[in-house]
Amino acid sequence: MKLYRYFIILVLVQVILLVQGCRSNPLMIDSSGLTTLAQLGYENEAFPCQDQRETISFDYYLPADGAQGPKYWYIIHLSFSIEFDQASDETSRCVVSASTNGRCCSQVILYIRRVDDSTIVDWSMGGLLDKAANYGQEPKVDVIGYRNYLQVMGVVPGKNTLAVTHEMTNGSARVKSMQVFSDKTGLESTEIPPDE
Repeated sequence: MKLYRYFIILVLVQVILLVQGCRSNPLMIDSSGLTTLAQLGYENEAFPCQDQRETISFDYYLPADGAQGPKYWYIIHLSFSIEFDQASDETSRCVVSASTNGRCCSQVILYIRRVDDSTIVDWSMGGLLDKAANYGQEPKVDVIGYRNYLQVMGVVPGKNTLAVTHEMTNGSARVKSMQVFSDKTGLESTEIPPDE
């Protein structure tokens, strides 16, 4: 009877460890279409906004044949909100970027300036899929759905890391708050190559 109880306890412990391990492992991206960070199990991520440069990372897995082309091509979808504190008379510059495995795949450049008593933000982004510019926004900016192809070296089989960074490169303005939207940020797998 004691052996039976020991066996039951051992099985229960293994089941608990298996369930916990499944929760902590990132999801495999192995189908076409957009897979969001929310689908990978991540929530909206807020930056601490204490340093001039900060990065938040998200891990995910690709199949054993995962590569940037020729069969499948991967596209970043980046959506975030950023707010700046009051700027001085000089123009400040902030760069928000996303990279996969250390290879930059998107970049949004924001210029923060003071006009009369207001802080104004001008920003621009460019890539193979989306190009945009917006001028004269208030100190809070929402960038929703910026897309661009990943670099060839930014896609590997197995574990991959998507990193989102904000960096104040000059000026006195500071990031007051920044959040990555997990339900809109993610990776898309498509059979359409960049040149079509």
